[in-house]
Amino acid sequence: MKSLRVLLNVVIGVICLGSVGVAQTVPANVAPAASPATTYRMSNGMEVILQENHASRMISSIVFVKSGAKYESVYNNGATHFLEHLLFNGTATRTQDEISDRIENLGGYINAFTRKELTAYMSLVPAAYIAEALDIQQDMLFNSIFPKEQFPKERKIVIEEIHKDNDNPEYVAQTFFEQWAYRGSPYARPVLGYENLISTISREEIIDYYRTYYQPSNMIALVIGDFETPEMRDLLETTFGQHPAKPLPPRPEITVPPVVGKTVKRTTADIGETYVNMHVRVPNHTDPSYLPMTLLVEVLNERAMSPLYERLVDGASPLATQTGVSLETQDEFAALNFSITTDDPANADAIVADLEDLLAGLSNLTVPQQDLNAIVTRMRVEELFLREKLHYYAIMRAPMVVTAGFEFLDEMPNRMAQVSLVDIQQAAAQHLTGDDYVATIVTPTAEESAEETAAAEDTPKTTYGKRRLTNGMTAIVKSNPDSRVFAINVLGKHRSACEPPELVGISDFVNRMLVSGTETRTADQISRELTAIGAELTTNDNPYIPYDDRYTTPQYTFIKFATIDEFAPKGVELLADMIGNSIFPPDEVAKVQKQVMGILGMKSGSTRDVCRQLYYQSLFKDGAYAHPVLGTHAGVMSFTSDNLQSHLKTLYAPRNTIVSCATNLDVERAFELLENSFGQIAPGSPPNVTISRPVDPTGVVTAHEPMEKEQVYIYI
Repeated sequence: MKSLRVLLNVVIGVICLGSVGVAQTVPANVAPAASPATTYRMSNGMEVILQENHASRMISSIVFVKSGAKYESVYNNGATHFLEHLLFNGTATRTQDEISDRIENLGGYINAFTRKELTAYMSLVPAAYIAEALDIQQDMLFNSIFPKEQFPKERKIVIEEIHKDNDNPEYVAQTFFEQWAYRGSPYARPVLGYENLISTISREEIIDYYRTYYQPSNMIALVIGDFETPEMRDLLETTFGQHPAKPLPPRPEITVPPVVGKTVKRTTADIGETYVNMHVRVPNHTDPSYLPMTLLVEVLNERAMSPLYERLVDGASPLATQTGVSLETQDEFAALNFSITTDDPANADAIVADLEDLLAGLSNLTVPQQDLNAIVTRMRVEELFLREKLHYYAIMRAPMVVTAGFEFLDEMPNRMAQVSLVDIQQAAAQHLTGDDYVATIVTPTAEESAEETAAAEDTPKTTYGKRRLTNGMTAIVKSNPDSRVFAINVLGKHRSACEPPELVGISDFVNRMLVSGTETRTADQISRELTAIGAELTTNDNPYIPYDDRYTTPQYTFIKFATIDEFAPKGVELLADMIGNSIFPPDEVAKVQKQVMGILGMKSGSTRDVCRQLYYQSLFKDGAYAHPVLGTHAGVMSFTSDNLQSHLKTLYAPRNTIVSCATNLDVERAFELLENSFGQIAPGSPPNVTISRPVDPTGVVTAHEPMEKEQVYIYI
């Protein structure tokens, strides 16, 4: 993916150097979208999907090219991703700056990503500029000229991405897993390719690959946003439609060998935790068992009802720290992929045995129907969320759009409502016996294991309001009648400045614990109630997604919550209870301590994170803003239920808290909801803080930290 690799801050230069309750029964008729999609094929063969969404004055255009790593050979592996980079370098009529910079100057966003089965090119702009954005997009896709002088630069960028990913523990584990799960097929090859191939592939080979696959009949255009369908059809005809149809060569025949018997493969790597992955084949989307398998995956990922979580994470002696299951859907196969993380390598074999036993017993799965209803509701709500996030819809749904088709994806939420527990049990009995799987185990090297354990424009209908609730909390409301999403952001001021010196990182830890129980709700009740209203809740940064941690700042904490309008009263009451009445059970504190210790270990090996922390230490010396936001190993292990509860009353004391709400309710009705929930939170103990100033440097101040990495990271 094209991304910005340099971050600039003022004052100091810092360099990190590499060495060369019970769930409710919920309605099943939540509409998946404001209006039905229009799908058709242009005369040149390009497939088009148009989805109107007038919640904001933005439009996203995403073009999927059916070219991915699986269409490459052993001789040009990585060509697809390399080509993705090169398409931003200019056309016969536009320079590189006139592509990327122009979209950004319009207030838009442009990017791309490559996967094994596709390449996607995204553009998101205010609706007023969609004609220009589409013209730029078609120019990139069909008229790129691949300037010779840009090749060396792009080679270096792609090779650097390969180096960076090879330093990522999850990538190392995933690569080893794919080599065995897809052994004997193109799916076993990495999307980025290998350094030696990228270093030697010629410009002529890239151009030949481009001319082979970048044809209208090999593309799908998905346009979502604030437009009228007839006008958009005309606009697409004058942009994408101007390129004539050309014949495509025969596709390479791809065979993915079946998984027969039990295969367990092991390796060691320079990582801090142990990763266990398992791959089990299931029928693809054309089979009646596919939808029951889809719902089964949701059950296995739902803490409150998951037998997977119960086996591996719950209990006095958990085997794992994290679990996850995904349903991979490709043209040639479908599979359940289990991803398990443990902090003890000795647990790996027991985890594989437990997964095998779990698979054999899923035919006897028991889940209350009301919980299945809640999961289906959440899936419907998530679909609404994604379609209002426009380009994120393409990121999340790309494989299904290309493999199963938009119509299948569009109908899926309603079809899921017809799936019963019996359907899941029968599908599991038929396809999940525990006898056929590929499992991989990646453990830390002995030395490392010991070391580790040591702004969109608003429509005229949008209105705003701001006031103080009766308890002193600041509340802000944005009302837009065209949006079905009900979203709340909660901001706790002075994150680092209000932390006692011996409890650095406790603000972040408090946020992670908010789902662990309140005075009237257990953790499982919270999980069930969030599921029942299809809620999305984010309380801390995801450390596995780089460059998205804009909220991880010493200045404030954040909580993001979203559901849809019909569940707003329930959602507000639940969130206010979590913020005002959390109790931090000791057993849950211990679980979160393990998770945070793993994250701290991972960040200690990150060039970017080490550089960022060194920058803040240089900038603020002994001030609170020099402290690590996540804390230290020793500090995290000292957190207790009592000091966490005390800090909650300080950090989220109403006078230290700002709550903002985006809704289709009118402003006064929204304030009434907030007053009856957040306005009832007790006053607490607002912090008395001193905000430290940055140092005043004399001349150039520098700091350097050697790292066992190939990257150099610079803050200025």
